[in-house]
Amino acid sequence: MPGLRLSDLQVYVIHSPELRERRARLEASLAEQGLVATWVEDPVAATLDPALERRYYHGSRLVWIRRTRSTRRIPFRRLSKREIAVTIAHVHTLKQIGQSKSDWALVLEDDAILADDFAVRFDTWLAEAPADADVIYIGSCSSLRIADTDPGKHFYRKDHPASKCSDSTLFHRRAAAALAPALVPFALTIDWELNHHFRTLDLNVYWLEPPLVSQGSESGVYPSSQR
Repeated sequence: MPGLRLSDLQVYVIHSPELRERRARLEASLAEQGLVATWVEDPVAATLDPALERRYYHGSRLVWIRRTRSTRRIPFRRLSKREIAVTIAHVHTLKQIGQSKSDWALVLEDDAILADDFAVRFDTWLAEAPADADVIYIGSCSSLRIADTDPGKHFYRKDHPASKCSDSTLFHRRAAAALAPALVPFALTIDWELNHHFRTLDLNVYWLEPPLVSQGSESGVYPSSQR
C-alpha cells in the first residue's frame, strides 16, 4: 500500500445513463485529476432482466432480518428495481476488481463530488495508508465521521458495523474477490449488505479523515435519485 498514487488506480463509476448531468460533471472533474473511469451502466432498472434479478436478489424477510443485525434492525421491505439494479452493478464491479491485476480500485457513484484538491491530498495521504487495509471509505455521506481525531492522522480503523454510503470507496483486490461471490444473492441495498459481509469476512475497514468526497444528492447539487 505505501506509495499508492491516484494515477495507479482503476476507477469505476456506477452510473444511470439517463442522468447525463451527473456524468458530464463527474467526467470533467475526473479529467482535471488526470483520471479516466470505467462507467458501469448495466443493468438498467427499466429493462432489468427478470432472470438476472432472480439470480442476484433474494427478497427474503428472514435473510433481511439476519443481515440487518450487522448494523441495526430496520423494517423489512422489498427493494425497488432501481435499488436492485445498482446493487447488481456494484457486485459486477467488485468481481472485475477481484479479477484484475491492480491491487486497488476506486469505486464511485455518479453523484460523487471530488474535493478541489483531491489529487494532491489523495497522493499525500494514501502514501501512509495502513498496510492491512482491505477497504477504505473516503467520503462524508450522512455525516458519518470519526468523532475523535488526532492531528495528522488520516486513517481510522472502524469497528463493525463499518460501511458508509457507497459513493466513494477504495477496495483492495483481495477484498473485492471475497465480497463479489458473498454478495450473491443479496437482500439489502449495497451499503447495508456490505456491513454484513465486512463482519462475516472479518475485513479491515478504514475511514479517511477528513473526507475527500461529498455526495451531490445529499448536499443538494443533484435531486436525490435511486437507480
